[in-house]
Amino acid sequence: MNAARLRIVLFSVSILFLAGCATRYPVRVDALSEGGGKPGGTEARYILKNASPGSEDTDLFFKEISRHLNPVLQQAGFRKAEERGEANQVIDVKAYLSEPMVETRSHSEPIYAHTGGYSRVIRIPIVNDKGEVVSYNYSSYWTPSRTRVAGYVDRDRQYTVYDKILELSARRLNEEGERGEEIWTVSIALRSASTDYRSALPYMLVAAEPYIGQRTDGEEIIRIPEDDPDVEAFRRQLDNAR
Repeated sequence: MNAARLRIVLFSVSILFLAGCATRYPVRVDALSEGGGKPGGTEARYILKNASPGSEDTDLFFKEISRHLNPVLQQAGFRKAEERGEANQVIDVKAYLSEPMVETRSHSEPIYAHTGGYSRVIRIPIVNDKGEVVSYNYSSYWTPSRTRVAGYVDRDRQYTVYDKILELSARRLNEEGERGEEIWTVSIALRSASTDYRSALPYMLVAAEPYIGQRTDGEEIIRIPEDDPDVEAFRRQLDNAR
């Protein structure tokens, strides 16, 4: 194999390795619905309310969550009501960060074996024109030390992690704006070592969008790659809406 072709092969292997090692965010989604999330088969027109304890609709964090949430709800077939009197459902929004938790993960560590350098003497025969050995020369050769991977050992390591949690609960609104029974609910959570809620939110919403107003068979785990194109498209949509 020539040098150019070898470089191409090594580059291809490197790309495959890096792709296999890309970060994936496991998003947990659990949803319930009485039947599609749209009251009476009519168009679902919603308003958002801040359901976090001690918080108001005017809080900046709730406004930021709403800015992310509105395009996802519209993509799922819901329409934001311009006034409360137009809404036929209210969606309570609770967004919070869990208390720190300790998570134990196993990983493999290489075991290295070190071989020291050494010198050896090689006897080289000298022959005449008849092919007979007439004498010997002696040369000394040095073999340098080297380190190699002799195997692997499994070890446990503890990490501090946090759940980023978003809970949505939709209830009917009658013509007087009074709350009725719950129509649908969804819980979304992403666990990582970061406390940055807003950076996790696009991954959470992209994973949960197909289940909003729908029903899951228990908790679903959706793994979203760090470079997921839907996440990038969602971020561009948010930037354009500023």
